[in-house]
Order: sequence, then structure tokens, then C-alpha cells
Amino acid sequence: AAHATNVICKTEDFRFTRGVDLVKSYHVPGAQYFTSCFCGECGSPTARVTPERGFAVVPAGSLDTDPRVRPMTHIFVDSKANWFL
Repeated sequence: AAHATNVICKTEDFRFTRGVDLVKSYHVPGAQYFTSCFCGECGSPTARVTPERGFAVVPAGSLDTDPRVRPMTHIFVDSKANWFL
């Protein structure tokens, strides 16, 4: 099974370039912070922006281009983008 790789950045360093109107979210009942964000059309994971905590969690597989950052760790890597060393 594949495991997600995320890029985490400051909220001010992130912006959607298109499709933000399609983003849906699900807050896990009883969880203090955990919310899952996904495309309302295809169900793919999307960025979860948390302004009150100051960061965005972006699924690396949703990026169209090289994010110009490299992983700090390799954990459970089944498959990866060509820029993921």
C-alpha cells in the first residue's frame, strides 16, 4: 500500500492556483485538529490550510511541479515522484 508524502509550509507561503471551490473537508468528530480535505469531484486529497495554526499540509502527489524542497525523512515509500530522491 502507498503512503502519503506531504509538504508542510507556512500558511502565507501557500495559495491555491485553481480549484479551491471544489475543495471539501471532513472534520473527524471528537478530534481537536484532524480535518481531511479532498476534491469534491474526484476525491483526491488536497491541501489542508490551517490559518489559526499557521501552516498548510499539501499532499506532494497533488503538485504539478517540483516543490524545490527535499524530504527530511523516508518513511514507508512505496512509490514516489521523479524528484523525490
